[in-house]
Amino acid sequence: MHTQHVAARLLGPSDVCLAVSHTGSTRETVAAVEAARGVRATTIAVTSFARSPLTAVADAVLVAGGRETSFRVEAMASRIAHLSLLDAIFVCLAMRRPSAASAALELTGGVLAEHRF
Repeated sequence: MHTQHVAARLLGPSDVCLAVSHTGSTRETVAAVEAARGVRATTIAVTSFARSPLTAVADAVLVAGGRETSFRVEAMASRIAHLSLLDAIFVCLAMRRPSAASAALELTGGVLAEHRF
């Protein structure tokens, strides 16, 4: 949590802080978004609830999630919805800058390969 707060403060006006929280009520996540806003970065919240402390401080809100069962507090349905949304954002960004995306994926693959036998 300390690292995300520091990273948020290191952002600038041309950067984006993307925060993901099922409830939108996690103190550390909200604090990081507030820190990013403090340095004028654009803030985007991905959450399951349209009204929460996180949505109150974010510049843009993406609500994705489903009705959870009473058997689990934060069941998988919302996590899968959030992951699907993040994957769609990733693909859209990669399509906007294909050469940069390819270079980043190649670099990432090379680094990960160093950790495999």
